[in-house]
Amino acid sequence: MSEQPGSPAEGSEAATARDAIRERLGPVLSASLRSKLVVIAGLGSGGSQTAEALVRSGVERLVLIDPEQVEPANISRSVYTLGDVGVPKTQALARRLREINPLVDCRLLAAPVQDLAAADLGEIVSAADLVIGATDDLTAQRRLNHVAWHCQVPAVFAGVYARGHGGEVIFTVPGISRCYRCATNARQENPATTRQLDYGTGRLAAEPALGADILHVVTASVKIALGLLEIVEEGTGAPLRDFVLGALERGYNYLILSTVPGYAAFGDLFSQVPGQYAYQSAWLVTLGSDDCPVCGTSPADPATVVHGGVPDLSKVRLVPREDAPVTAPE
Repeated sequence: MSEQPGSPAEGSEAATARDAIRERLGPVLSASLRSKLVVIAGLGSGGSQTAEALVRSGVERLVLIDPEQVEPANISRSVYTLGDVGVPKTQALARRLREINPLVDCRLLAAPVQDLAAADLGEIVSAADLVIGATDDLTAQRRLNHVAWHCQVPAVFAGVYARGHGGEVIFTVPGISRCYRCATNARQENPATTRQLDYGTGRLAAEPALGADILHVVTASVKIALGLLEIVEEGTGAPLRDFVLGALERGYNYLILSTVPGYAAFGDLFSQVPGQYAYQSAWLVTLGSDDCPVCGTSPADPATVVHGGVPDLSKVRLVPREDAPVTAPE
């Protein structure tokens, strides 16, 4: 199920594109991003915009995973155009990314995450510097979480809540944070932060939402993703590196955002704070559980675990964990 769009272009045009991307990034991001490998699973509204933002930030190596073709409904909230309709999302997105930077090298997998053999997915993830889960399938997200944790690869999972009224960004760093499974258990029980499940497919049902609201969540997730890519680059990319490390040293790995006033818990959290309306955020600490098969005391091999259904244990809190480690992954 693998497609290769060809080797990256070379020559003066490609060099010009690379230089143009770097021109206004300056010291904000390091040039080493071009060597990082990012796996993105799910190329819909969030995943496609994430991929484009990463490429415009200097990332040049990606693995793109999605089984679907571009549909007319995708046009309003993604990077695709009318000419992409009927084309596999992997191919359409790779083409767009290489129009931005001809040096972008994409490996394309037109298959659902859950259909990939355990050995193949493990090989893909273990070679990566970062995994991004942007699928609308909870089982796929949990499988990506498990494999990334097992392979000791940082990961980012972004999601938009019902009608785009809010969203979340969860990022995991093995050995430092707790995992996505632990972070999302409580969310499954909260109607304000969930979307309707299509029980025929196990995927989240399509929700009406503004592209701008989706982009609000994507923007936060991209900044965190870039910070994780910079986290092991001593002396480079300092602003984003320090941004992510600052969150981790407080125990934070779960960001929730609102796009409307008084959304869910934000109405109570900010009721006594002047100047508040919409676009609020809060950072959460995931406490997790020692029984978690991913990040618990006895982790299971991802090849032996079927990720489905709704887990039953979770703890999140709004205050920093005193014993949160602050070391960067090696």
